[in-house]
Amino acid sequence: MTISIQTAVAVEFPSFSLLKGKGFFRGKAEDLLIVKIATDREQAVYQLASALRAALDQEGIGVEHDGRYNRVTS
Repeated sequence: MTISIQTAVAVEFPSFSLLKGKGFFRGKAEDLLIVKIATDREQAVYQLASALRAALDQEGIGVEHDGRYNRVTS
């Protein structure tokens, strides 16, 4: 990715938090970055998740909204 995740989020959303941690995917530990965005623009969040997924060459990126987890795969 030519720009950082922080920059990509900041371009679209002025208020957000980044939290680093450790996650597990298919039984394997990996670094994790949680991005919490203060917005009511749900579609823009999904568009950003899709762009980040492609840029990072990920199978999917999880988005939690209103207590529900959704996996963005396209």
